[in-house]
Amino acid sequence: MFLRIVILILSVIIGTIFIKYSYQMIRIVGHIRWAEDKLGTASSYTVWKLIGMIIIALGAMYGFGAIF
Repeated sequence: MFLRIVILILSVIIGTIFIKYSYQMIRIVGHIRWAEDKLGTASSYTVWKLIGMIIIALGAMYGFGAIF
């Protein structure tokens, strides 16, 4: 139970960092080529924000016992 709570908190923190600092992450790792080609200009930012939301959602589902 304690591990689930820790993972929940860490996933919220990491997901929030991905969402809030997507611009800085793009500057560090560069643009995602397939996202720019398939989804349009500036979609790398959207992909990083989606990844952050997925991390939060999976962490919440694990933390509340919905998966695993």
